[in-house]
Amino acid sequence: SWPLPRLARPASKPYLCDRPPRAGAPAMFWQIASCAIALPLFLRSLHWSVAEITAVSAIAGFPWVIKILYGILSDTYPFFGYRRKSYLILFSSISVLGWACLVVLPSEKHWILTSMILANIGFAATDVITDGLVVEHSNEFTSPIYQSIAWGSRSLGAVASGFTGGWLAQHWHPKEVFLLTMFLPLSVALVALWILEKKVEKAPFKSPWGPVRSCFKLLFSSNIGFFSLILFTASISAAFGLPFFFYMKEDLKFTEIFLGLLSSVGWSGALIGSFI
Repeated sequence: SWPLPRLARPASKPYLCDRPPRAGAPAMFWQIASCAIALPLFLRSLHWSVAEITAVSAIAGFPWVIKILYGILSDTYPFFGYRRKSYLILFSSISVLGWACLVVLPSEKHWILTSMILANIGFAATDVITDGLVVEHSNEFTSPIYQSIAWGSRSLGAVASGFTGGWLAQHWHPKEVFLLTMFLPLSVALVALWILEKKVEKAPFKSPWGPVRSCFKLLFSSNIGFFSLILFTASISAAFGLPFFFYMKEDLKFTEIFLGLLSSVGWSGALIGSFI
């Protein structure tokens, strides 16, 4: 096997327990009232073209591209003395704000785009910080177990959200689905209050450039770089995006519930893989 370069980590653990905090556990429920079906159909009902919906969704998804920045921010600059707990609360609240804006603001392009960006910033940052909690409490023996639990929880939430989200999209008004979704990141913020984390006296890294160099060194290593290229190539296919979604909905006449069922079937493979 190829050796992987290790990222520098603080010598001392800032937590009061050796077990990983369970703030990420509610993340499996984030997608129970998922807007993966309701949101694009809502935009289509506003007479947006498929190209417009795809473009806006791509721009709104940019916060997921810069996930490294959330990790650097959390690692380098403690917020109210905490590196994880306070950031989880902050970014979960930003996600709540984004979904709330989708409910209350006018259905105009700039407002919808702003709301989607806020929701994605909160969701992406929470995902990174939760993964950081897992990494900090893992070693070479427990890391596969914790990652399996994390991916299993996410996949279980996605499986449940497929059919449930389809049913909601078919029977509820889209803004009612957005309102329900708003309470899911709120639950993460509330659970984060229970994380037992010691306050950090000083930042574990003197500057953000140290972790950045380590991350890019890992990214461009021969083994990780190869797999990154595979993931990038697979992700640019339109078959996995909104054009294919609207092809199934408008040309094949699939119902919202059936689309949700297809999503559940797809994510069931990821759930099985997390156990393997």
